[in-house]
Amino acid sequence: MGFWDGLQRERKEEVYAVGPLVRRVEKKPEDGKKGGVLQWMDEQPTESVVYVSFGSGGTMSGNQMREVALGLELSQQRFVWVVRPPCEAPQAKILEHPATGGFVTHCGWNFVLESVENGVPMVAWPLYAEQKMNAFMLLEELRVAVRMAEEGA
Repeated sequence: MGFWDGLQRERKEEVYAVGPLVRRVEKKPEDGKKGGVLQWMDEQPTESVVYVSFGSGGTMSGNQMREVALGLELSQQRFVWVVRPPCEAPQAKILEHPATGGFVTHCGWNFVLESVENGVPMVAWPLYAEQKMNAFMLLEELRVAVRMAEEGA
């Protein structure tokens, strides 16, 4: 039974799922000045780059960071990995870029909405709080993500 079916059965009323709702912002014309990561992405093949970000509040141990770095390096996959502020990246522009082919995410809601809006498949790696519920919805209900394997799995 799906989430919405269960909610409807529990409430004994019609339940209508609306969303996700994403407010479209009119894009400003590019001024021709692209630098850094976006310029690099322009040179990559379509859907060839994996975007990795765990948000500004995501906490990983030093060992986890080293393992993620090693895994990305050994994958021989093109990637953009944003490691907490002060390392900033234009996330919306990265997720809408044609070179982006996947997103490893902590499943924070804003990240989820931007990824779904741009049709970028996700690898869910929830860290805390509502992120686990968001990951469950992405995997089981929307089927737009796969789950990062748990240790020992």
